[in-house]
Amino acid sequence: MMISLIAASIIDSQILLRTRYQNVLVTGMLITSLGFYLMSTMGVDTFSFITYLYMIILGSGMGLVMPTLAIVVQEAFPKSQLGTVTSAAAFFRSIGGTIGVTLFNVVMNHSISDNM
Repeated sequence: MMISLIAASIIDSQILLRTRYQNVLVTGMLITSLGFYLMSTMGVDTFSFITYLYMIILGSGMGLVMPTLAIVVQEAFPKSQLGTVTSAAAFFRSIGGTIGVTLFNVVMNHSISDNM
């Protein structure tokens, strides 16, 4: 997943030079949504190849979205605030990830306890 994320980020920079960032964000979000959906269909009997393929799809979508959002945030503020804005965006992304993982862990634990 991380290799496809890096590859998509490199491709993303070339696409952003030629098109509007809204198009890249929408495409990236659709690919990410498809990747999450595909991963939700996996079970214990899913082949490793299919797992890798779904992770590549998810990583490709995230590789389009994450750097594009960073560039959009950096372009929205003056150059004198570039470091502050970039670090704040990374901080809030980390906080959002932490809260999201915690909430989904609560939902998963509740669902497991109901089904056992």
